[in-house]
Amino acid sequence: MLVMRTLDAGSLHGYDIARTLHRTSKRRLRILDGALYGALARLEARGWIESQRGQSRTGKAARFYALTAAGRRQYRLEVSKWYRYITAVSWVLK
Repeated sequence: MLVMRTLDAGSLHGYDIARTLHRTSKRRLRILDGALYGALARLEARGWIESQRGQSRTGKAARFYALTAAGRRQYRLEVSKWYRYITAVSWVLK
């Protein structure tokens, strides 16, 4: 869900996805490469993201990932499920 949220703003390569998640979480989330690239592979296999080869700002070869229309629908569904979950957890904790 967090990767899809990050890609909702536009196409990014893996390093920028990790950096954006770290920055937007106020430096509380650090995504390990293995976890990120595993998640990207699963999202792509499900058709929720697509990738394309290109060059990073530094000129290095990179794979850029973008959210598909199906991915945008799935992202909205995941956010809805997440809010239902945290609401239920908060009821239990009260």
